[in-house]
Amino acid sequence: MRRPSFALLLGLGLLVAGNALPGQTRGLYHLPDRSAAVREAIDRSRALIMARQTQHRFPGVGAAVSVRGRIIWSEGFGWADIEQQVPVSSRTRFRLGSVSKVFCAVAVAALVEQKRLDLDLSVQRSRSIALLHRVEGFRHAQFRIPRQQLQMGWRRFLSTPEDLVRFLSALLHPGFLSAKTLEVMFTPQRLKNGDSTGVGIGWRIDKDSQGRRRFHHGGTIEGGGAIVLALPDEDVAVAIVTNQLPRFSETDASQIASWFAPGQAGTQPDKPR
Repeated sequence: MRRPSFALLLGLGLLVAGNALPGQTRGLYHLPDRSAAVREAIDRSRALIMARQTQHRFPGVGAAVSVRGRIIWSEGFGWADIEQQVPVSSRTRFRLGSVSKVFCAVAVAALVEQKRLDLDLSVQRSRSIALLHRVEGFRHAQFRIPRQQLQMGWRRFLSTPEDLVRFLSALLHPGFLSAKTLEVMFTPQRLKNGDSTGVGIGWRIDKDSQGRRRFHHGGTIEGGGAIVLALPDEDVAVAIVTNQLPRFSETDASQIASWFAPGQAGTQPDKPR
């Protein structure tokens, strides 16, 4: 008989000891010490997620938040597998749907930096599709995406919320990509008449109700939904993933990000758009 993993046993132990909702788990490793403001942000975020979980009957939800490149909250809610009674943990992988497109955008940006792709070249003259299937796995100090997964197809990506915020955090400062490339990626494209599309290269770009810039993308697919969002000037990244439709909204993710923004304890909720 196969022995249960230590992570699963620890998750179940925390479930029993934590007086949580059925299937709720805590993060499975030590996170940085938390200030009172961060603890308040976690409590408020946890309450919002649990309310949405009840409202939409999500079997499982995973969430993570990073500030200045450090993960300060990561938690699973509900079940990764209802039949087998496997709880969601911080290591549970979820389907990303169209959030996979931002990985494609970053692959394109990497090819441009390597001078293997010209963004202004006509699609008919470009070998971009072939190049994307040949790109080596993303490698960075904080994350790595194997080449095999890149070749599986963009909408078939699986990931954890922790890896998603690591990925997004790496795009908020030069390093993985150059400052010039990041500026192009996060600048809204314009139509011929000068109107902004509100979309950069793979990312939706707008402002929250308090006028703060935000980058985000959502995705849905059978058996999953995901939203990733950053407040770049506050250096906050959020990822929320589910194993059932619908997904969490930009408003929910933006609200959570605002609670974790430095000096923003007590921030009022965004109004739904």
